[in-house]
Amino acid sequence: MQSKYIGCVNGGKSRYNEDQAAASQFYLSCGHHTSNGSVTNNNRPKPPNSQYTEVMVTYMGIFDGHAGTGAALTASHLLETHLQEKLTEVKENILELEESEIVTPLHSAITADRLIVGALEAAFCSLDEQMARERTTFAIRGGCTALVAIFLLNTLYVANAGDCRAILSINDEIVPMSRELCPGAEMQRLQTMAFSNPGLLRNEFSNRSFCRRIWKEDIGKKVLCKEPMSEGWVYREVTSDDIRSPLVRGEGKKSRLMDTIGVSRCLGDHDLLVFGTDIRIKPFLIPLPEVKTFNFNKTSLTENDVLIMGSDGLWDVMSNQDAVSIVKAVLQQHTTQDPLRYTIAAKALVAHSRGTASDKGWRMDNDEDASFDDITAFVIPLHMVKKVGIRL
Repeated sequence: MQSKYIGCVNGGKSRYNEDQAAASQFYLSCGHHTSNGSVTNNNRPKPPNSQYTEVMVTYMGIFDGHAGTGAALTASHLLETHLQEKLTEVKENILELEESEIVTPLHSAITADRLIVGALEAAFCSLDEQMARERTTFAIRGGCTALVAIFLLNTLYVANAGDCRAILSINDEIVPMSRELCPGAEMQRLQTMAFSNPGLLRNEFSNRSFCRRIWKEDIGKKVLCKEPMSEGWVYREVTSDDIRSPLVRGEGKKSRLMDTIGVSRCLGDHDLLVFGTDIRIKPFLIPLPEVKTFNFNKTSLTENDVLIMGSDGLWDVMSNQDAVSIVKAVLQQHTTQDPLRYTIAAKALVAHSRGTASDKGWRMDNDEDASFDDITAFVIPLHMVKKVGIRL
């Protein structure tokens, strides 16, 4: 597997690299009924005349830690194990539905894709529960965002909880495989949760979103407002309760949840409090990832088609097109026989974002500010993982 991962500690931001990553391949072993009704499994030898199937899974993950390295290190070592357990529980069903041409009305919503997505979601949540139980025993401090990609049965699954990003570059087309889950992007979910559980706000925050900051002088005036569970904006008369700090302040990457954190999904952070209070933020910071899929059955791939994954330290100073252009330039300079071409491409992404030190600080080649965050990048050749699948 030529999944190439490059990382660096950037700009003296921290003593330890809070970014962590993992890459591996493993098999799901599936037993099929034999003529006499016996079934094979991982704990028994294969009986005669049985069909024994192994399904390869290619796994890659980026874990961007904050407030310490504990959560990112834990996730980089354990999330794969949780995922294997969840996939193992449904492996027989996955193969049956993958091979089946008829789905009964009762199970019309159950597909192999949905089972795999469910396993990814359950793995994230299961690991987060383990972190909660063991955070004191093993000093699992802080939290981490997580971006995981798996190749299974000729399909790519990308699970994202946080602000890392993954894109496909195929035949000169860029396909986003994740979106940055910051508080501003999940305003409606956060407001709805606060509306349903007002005690979580402890009378310190408002679950309404106004078009501008609200002051005492605005009491009694009508200001455009977005109510919880609403898509649109309406005029609302401001009350004294609306002067509280908004649940989400700012927009885009600059948005903050409870004036504290810039992501709305992550692993860990079970002890994170609003500064100067005992208000816990974790109820709003769910570990459930968003999962996107891409099936390669009808896609012709070349050696220059890749999956690019990166932590936010990469994307803070680089657009999707910038990343693709840098990778393509490197791949064109190296022949397809060069085993290091994808490693060099990942290294080029990190080097471009990191920039170089100057008397004006860290600067990129265009003299713009470089990233001061830790940076991690994967460049994965798609043609090498497309055909890995079932082995009999």
